[in-house]
Amino acid sequence: MLLLEKNLEKQYVIFKAQSYKEALCIIDNNKPNLILLDIMMPSPDGFELCKSLKKNKKYSDIPIIFLTARTDPESIKQGFEVGAVDYITKPFNKKELFARIKNHIDLDMSKKQLKIELQKRKDLEKKIIATIYKTEEIERTRFAQDIHDGLGVLLSSIKIYLDMFETGNLTKEEFFQNTTHINSMIVEAVKTAKEIANKIHPNILSRYGLNEALKIYFEKIVKLNKINISFDFENFNNRLDQNTEIILFRVINELINNTLKYANASKITILLEKNDSKILLQYNDNGIGFDINKLNNPDNLGLENILSRVKSIDGKCVIKSILNNGMSAIIELKL
Repeated sequence: MLLLEKNLEKQYVIFKAQSYKEALCIIDNNKPNLILLDIMMPSPDGFELCKSLKKNKKYSDIPIIFLTARTDPESIKQGFEVGAVDYITKPFNKKELFARIKNHIDLDMSKKQLKIELQKRKDLEKKIIATIYKTEEIERTRFAQDIHDGLGVLLSSIKIYLDMFETGNLTKEEFFQNTTHINSMIVEAVKTAKEIANKIHPNILSRYGLNEALKIYFEKIVKLNKINISFDFENFNNRLDQNTEIILFRVINELINNTLKYANASKITILLEKNDSKILLQYNDNGIGFDINKLNNPDNLGLENILSRVKSIDGKCVIKSILNNGMSAIIELKL
């Protein structure tokens, strides 16, 4: 065993224990990546130590290999039953032993890395869900404000004029004037209601589809903001499902809003292409860019909204930016 220890020390940091109590102390202080355990050790034996470790959540994930002279089938069976990942009998082949040790350590490290990645993914999903809720709440607040300040004021005014009619004290001229005002406010209320509805679900998108809706939207942006938008749609002859069209429209809207607000850009380039299996959106601007490490900054809520919208339909989104060298977004949606 001394020769084995010397060979192991060339590749690993090892700790030795001669008893159950000593082994527990070493494991508690060092949390090893793997345990080589003999069955025949001072009472309690290796089986009991293995069983004890596997019952303890603190140590249960440490892989244990029995390295023992006991070759009877009952001992081998018991070794695996108490939680060992492998069972090697003496005399052993050194190359085989080292290969098994390496394989089990690599496997354990892979499991731990996978666990970390899964936790990161869960944390990201929680963050995305929180962003979705936050976005929805902001939109609800905006719609409520539009209804209160726009539609609500008009309807209240109409109600005041109608109350005047009930008094019966109006002259013919006042009656005519009030009727004219009411008609005018009803027309304005209908217009306001349509505008609010269009914010919730763009009417132009329902009528003409994504291509035409985007073209009309781009024309308005260019006229109002004097920014050049270069766009290309490939293989978009047929309509997409309603939810996908809405999300793509909102995402492009959000990207352009961020460019207009923060980028100080003169040009936006948009490529939207579709094949049999996926939709690819490539967005670029030539603005001042931003520090991508500060993507979680509250000022970047628009970009967080984009990520959450794409995630909601199981899409992928990669946003890149370099200070003073613009930004780009690549979004991929499976069909």
